Amino acid sequence: MYRNDQFFSFCSVVKAAFVTVSLLVAGGVSAASFFEVGVGAHSYDLEISPRNAPIVWVDDSQALNLSIAAYRKSSEKTAWGAAIEISSPQGRDEELPGSGRILSFRPVNFQLLVSQHFTAEFYAGVAQYDWLKKANGYIFGTSLRYQFGENSRMGLALDGKYYMELAYDSGQGDDFVNGFNPGVKFFYRF
Repeated sequence: MYRNDQFFSFCSVVKAAFVTVSLLVAGGVSAASFFEVGVGAHSYDLEISPRNAPIVWVDDSQALNLSIAAYRKSSEKTAWGAAIEISSPQGRDEELPGSGRILSFRPVNFQLLVSQHFTAEFYAGVAQYDWLKKANGYIFGTSLRYQFGENSRMGLALDGKYYMELAYDSGQGDDFVNGFNPGVKFFYRF
């Protein structure tokens, strides 16, 4: 059976985030580092069920999202980084247990400059969903970002995340949360 104490706790996620950000910012003087804050709106499409069983619950809430990220350029067109993100549902169905909040830490964020204004981003990490208990698992995603100008610090991103096997022990065995999470985000670099 799955146990929450065998996976990332909130404290270990925060510690890992600080270590990753320190490594990104500390390094040689020749590579540029930058930070980013993002605010967005997302749509949950999460299915909750025991493994290989019919879907028991669906969380299709709308959510507000806040992210903080640190990146380090690895070339003129690429950057690697890490992000912490929290999504909080708005107007959630009252019959669903828990708050529905999702906290994620993405230690693998890769950005590729596609053109003067467009950047593609690919990422992976761990996530925690607030359900009956904390459900822990993985997050994978991609986004297409538009920067308003060549030297602009602001832009918009179309974002698609997939939450995979966010698991918790339900007493009758492990239950899993899986689902897609499309959204749009405004970001600011500094």
